[in-house]
Amino acid sequence: MTLEKTGFAIAKILSTLLGLALVYSGYIHLQNPYQLYDYILRYELISGWPALSLAMFLPWLNVLIGYGLVFQSRQFFVPLAGLFLMLTYWGAVSQAWARGLNIQCGCFGNQDGIINLFTVARNSCLVLICIGLLFVASKKIGD
Repeated sequence: MTLEKTGFAIAKILSTLLGLALVYSGYIHLQNPYQLYDYILRYELISGWPALSLAMFLPWLNVLIGYGLVFQSRQFFVPLAGLFLMLTYWGAVSQAWARGLNIQCGCFGNQDGIINLFTVARNSCLVLICIGLLFVASKKIGD
């Protein structure tokens, strides 16, 4: 197996794992969007109807991008959408941690702990994975 094929295989594994995590997160929040609304409010970035609209829309976006990462990861727009989503999550979590907010991430419902350095590092790794997937998708387009 060549180095390039190994890279594509690793990218597919990472894409599938990230996609499944997004689908799972979306599924959890689709069952109770008002819980997600509560998590969004705790970040103290938006409130009212924009926060409620985001709570209704975000789970579907997670599921859509997640399925895309599982089944169409080599299409350029899929990892690009994943990157924008992960950058948004990274920004929200990072600012909450930097401001010292004592809140749960809310990524997977009640299963998350309080935001800490590990949460920021985890989200940073997800951003890097998306950048790598974008690089692999751009290689595919260039071929």
